[in-house]
Amino acid sequence: MTNLSQFAFLAAEAAAKGDNPEPLPFAGPIGLIAPIALLLAYALLTMGKLTAKHYSYQWMNVIGAAALTYTVVSPLNVGVFVTEALWTLIGIYGVYKIFVERKQGDASASSKPRVK
Repeated sequence: MTNLSQFAFLAAEAAAKGDNPEPLPFAGPIGLIAPIALLLAYALLTMGKLTAKHYSYQWMNVIGAAALTYTVVSPLNVGVFVTEALWTLIGIYGVYKIFVERKQGDASASSKPRVK
């Protein structure tokens, strides 16, 4: 068994016994931030107010997904945990990609000769 499947098995076994762990501190308020951030990002993208190349869109996804990841740790929901952890990483990659593209754009703009 892999580590993830062992972890999931132990969590399922504990839940079946009724040994549900306490939710993490502030899981309730953090759990409300998550859908607000994710749905706001999606709504703004759908309405054409943001694109995937906007920092705000990527950061809303990172914050929302990370918040959901936190809330499903205890008690563990493996499917949601894996989905949201990957969503968080993809959002972080999006932020990094925007940063690199903008930095390259600034470098190429400053290297062009100015026309008088």
